[in-house]
Amino acid sequence: LTLVYFIFIHTKIMFTFYIFFTLCAYVLAGPRVPESEWTDLDRYVFTNDPEYSYFKQTEYRTATITTHIIRMTSQRWMTDTFSSQSLWWHHLAIVIPDQLNFPDAAILTIEMGDQTDDLPTPENNDLLFYSGEYAAAVGVVAVLLRQNPNQPITFPADDRQLSRFEDEIIAWTWRKYMLDGGRNGTARTSSILQFPMTKAAKAALDTVQDFCYTNNQLNITRFMVTGASKRGWATYLIAALDDRVVAMAPQVFTVLNFRANIKHHYRSLGGYSWAFGDYWRENLTSEVDSPLTDEIMALIDPYAYRSRYNGMPKLIINAAGDEFFLNDDSHYFWNDLPEPKYYWMIENTNHALIGAIEEVYENLQAFYKIVLNGWNFPEFTWTRETTTDGARITVTARSLTPTLTSWEADTSDDIRRDFRLLRLPINGGDTPEANDVLWIEDAGNVDDLGGGRWSADVDYSELTGNLWRAFFIQATFTIDDGDDLSLSTECHHIPDVFPFPPCSGAQCYGKLV
Repeated sequence: LTLVYFIFIHTKIMFTFYIFFTLCAYVLAGPRVPESEWTDLDRYVFTNDPEYSYFKQTEYRTATITTHIIRMTSQRWMTDTFSSQSLWWHHLAIVIPDQLNFPDAAILTIEMGDQTDDLPTPENNDLLFYSGEYAAAVGVVAVLLRQNPNQPITFPADDRQLSRFEDEIIAWTWRKYMLDGGRNGTARTSSILQFPMTKAAKAALDTVQDFCYTNNQLNITRFMVTGASKRGWATYLIAALDDRVVAMAPQVFTVLNFRANIKHHYRSLGGYSWAFGDYWRENLTSEVDSPLTDEIMALIDPYAYRSRYNGMPKLIINAAGDEFFLNDDSHYFWNDLPEPKYYWMIENTNHALIGAIEEVYENLQAFYKIVLNGWNFPEFTWTRETTTDGARITVTARSLTPTLTSWEADTSDDIRRDFRLLRLPINGGDTPEANDVLWIEDAGNVDDLGGGRWSADVDYSELTGNLWRAFFIQATFTIDDGDDLSLSTECHHIPDVFPFPPCSGAQCYGKLV
């Protein structure tokens, strides 16, 4: 009995040590700020959820990589009385190359999807295909998180009983929070959709660490995160909260500093883009000046967390013809983002980055290589100014000499400051149509000023009638291993005036255009 007892105690101690050191091996991170500085979003994301779990469903093998498909339950969001989808689950693809150059790192891409989707494969999912490409090329684990948000969702309190997707869900949760009176009423901040979306991203980091350590003895401690649109929003938020995130590349999400930015949309368009319709239909545009909007944005606007991004490399990726957002949205937040930060505007594409996805992932690959290898980013800064004759962008690049070019586009009419590729018809109608805006390259417009400085000018004399022109400078740098990294300046507009007056209060309800 003594021997049996000794073996039992010894085994229990060894198992305890195993669990302890296993946890220590990969749970070396957590909240980015101390608990005294937490917001409700921090508290929600870092509260353990007993529903969290995962299991492996299948795997795919190619010549140089293995892709593991995980079914992950990230959380119980609210209750079944609040929504049809309280239990959030996701497909999580973990791509592990045979040749790992960075066994301590992983790249997370956050993607959309819905509950009826098949298991992702490189054949049916472009983002999984590209994840495999740069996993092998860089030598790093690549991860794809799908079904974020976990949709469609129906809300019992929704009078219309819609099966909601994407922005329809976000807009309804904001409206419900307001109808419930916010903090002074019965509303719960965790009902705002960005809360579970951010927690799903955090659960993905946890799962990757646990799975890779348990199955491959990989001690992953640092993540780079990217995602587009709503997933770009989640990218900003998980980077603000979780110190395992060491770099981020949010794509096509630019309404940081929400109130100022949305009001600038109104002044540019005389309303809001048709793509913003889900928010307009919930009457949220008339609430832009509401204290309840302030409550929401204090929790989910990345601008509110901007100090937390200090020291984190950031590549902000935008589309010059985005139908959701405007190509000068950055004017309302860029200067306030801490360094290091890098900007990349892509010409002649829209919110879905049609025709540019491969280019995006090639550029992300270069960005990731710089971060992972600890190489120096190229120095690249700029100023925008209005001159006597027009407008000028001046860039400085002293550490590496870039290849520079200029891109320019004119609005198709003199009614709106509108560079979207899709708009509603000027004379009425609710079906989007092509907006005749074409970005034209003009490398000859970039003048070498010497000393690592260049400029591009647009004169008023070049404009046709009362149209607006937007322009930016694009820079291509050759990094240490010979790959190219594309960066750009922000867009500059000439004339830098708005066609519509500012709005306030209920007047901001506006219309869709």
